[in-house]
Amino acid sequence: MYKLAVIAFVVGCAFAQQQTAFNQFDSQVKAQESQAKAARDAARAKMSSAAKDADDKLYAISSNPSLTIEQKGQQIQALYQSLPANVRQELESIEGPQGQGR
Repeated sequence: MYKLAVIAFVVGCAFAQQQTAFNQFDSQVKAQESQAKAARDAARAKMSSAAKDADDKLYAISSNPSLTIEQKGQQIQALYQSLPANVRQELESIEGPQGQGR
């Protein structure tokens, strides 16, 4: 009986440590997501309506969980290349070439 109590205690401690580590990680991820959203919102405030429309489409592709990384890359590149030069230049001035600032 004593061995079972010790095992339960050790397992409980390990679980608590893992839970604490996960909670810290989860908090960091949420903080980074919040910072990224704030940066995107600030950048969008400076965009023309055409650039905002393009940004919406690029964001929809990049955040689509049903697409593979390769599919996202292909679709983003195709959309980006189809944009008028002035819209591409505007996005690049805010985000860097092909959204590298994202």
